[in-house]
Amino acid sequence: MKKYVLLLPIMLFPFLASCNKDSQKESLTYGTYITSSVNSLTELSNEELLTKVRKEEVFLLAVYQGDYSLDCLCWATFQNVISNYINTYHESIYIYNSYNQDEELANLKIEKVKESTPYLYIYKGEKVLSKYAQSEKRNKPIFENTNGKAMYSAVHSVVNKPTMYFVDEDYLDDQIMNDKNLNVLFMRNKCEDCKYVIPNVIIPYIESNKPKENLYLFDMQYSYDLSKKEGATKEEKEQYQLLKNYYGLSEKGSKMFGYSNGVFPTIQAIRSGLIVDATVFFNDEIGQKEDGAYYISDSYYSEERLENLKYLQGCQFETKLKDMTVSEGVLEKPNGGYYWSQEVASHYHTPILNAFLTYYLK
Repeated sequence: MKKYVLLLPIMLFPFLASCNKDSQKESLTYGTYITSSVNSLTELSNEELLTKVRKEEVFLLAVYQGDYSLDCLCWATFQNVISNYINTYHESIYIYNSYNQDEELANLKIEKVKESTPYLYIYKGEKVLSKYAQSEKRNKPIFENTNGKAMYSAVHSVVNKPTMYFVDEDYLDDQIMNDKNLNVLFMRNKCEDCKYVIPNVIIPYIESNKPKENLYLFDMQYSYDLSKKEGATKEEKEQYQLLKNYYGLSEKGSKMFGYSNGVFPTIQAIRSGLIVDATVFFNDEIGQKEDGAYYISDSYYSEERLENLKYLQGCQFETKLKDMTVSEGVLEKPNGGYYWSQEVASHYHTPILNAFLTYYLK
C-alpha cells in the first residue's frame, strides 16, 4: 500500500501542471463556423489589423510576402492548410500582406523579406505570443500538413480555444432545427452599440470568468446594407426586416422577447429550438417631461417584460429602466430629440448583460 501512496502524488503532478498551464494561457478571441475556402480567407487591411491590436484581441495572423509569395506554391499550400484548419477546428485565421505594413504597425514586428516565406503569428494585441516561419525545418509541418493537425498542436501549446464563434444563416438554422441549445448574439459589425459591447463588456467578462458555454455571433450587416443600397429592389429592402422578424428580434417576431422592430445588439438564449430568454444592450429611448426632466420613455427593460427575464430574477441592481428619470448623460440629436450617452447608459446595462452571461454561459 505504501508504494501506491507514494506514487499517487507523482502521477498527479503532470496532470495538475497541465491544468494550471491551460488556465494561465490566453484564449483566442474569435472562432467561426462559417465554411472557408482558399478564395474566402479574410485578408486584413492595415486599419482592420490595427483595430484588432487596439482592442487587445488574441488572434492568428498568416503573413505572406507580397508578389514573392503569390508566385510560389508554398503560399498556396499554406492557404489550403489555413482553410482546412478553419473548417476542422473552427478557429479564425486572418491573412495579411507584409508589404502593406506602415509605421503604425511597426510594433507588431512583422517580417518583410524578399522571398516567398510565409509566417504564422499568434498575437495578444501587439504582443507576439509566438511566431513560426516556413523556412525553419522544424516548422514545415505547420505550413504543409493540409489536415491542420500540426498547426493545431503548435497553436494550442500557446493559446486556448475561443468562446465566441461567428455563424451564418445556414449554420444557425440547422442548429435551431436540430433543437440545439444556443446563446446567440445578433449584431451588425458597423453598429456603434455592437462595437462598444463586445470589447468593453463581453470580452472582459469572458476573460475574467472563462465560461464553459459558447456565444455565437450572427452578423446581419450584409442584409442591412442590401436594404439601404441605391436602387435596392422591394425584396431587398424587405429582407432585412423579415430576417429580424424570423429570428424573433422584433415584437412582431416574438411578442415576449422581441423589442420594437428588432435592435442590435440582442442576445438570445435558445433552447430546443425556442427563445427562452433574451437581453438587449442600450437602445433605450429618451423623452422629456413638461417640467423639463428627462426620462426613459421606452426600454427593453419594462415592468411587463421583466416578468419573463429569468436571469434578472432576484437581482439587487436596477433592472426596470423604462420610465426611470435620467439625470445625466442626456445628449441632443442633430435632427431633434435626445439619446443616452454610452458611458452613462453602460452603468445600468453592463450589470444586466453580465447577469445574462452568468446565467447562460456559466
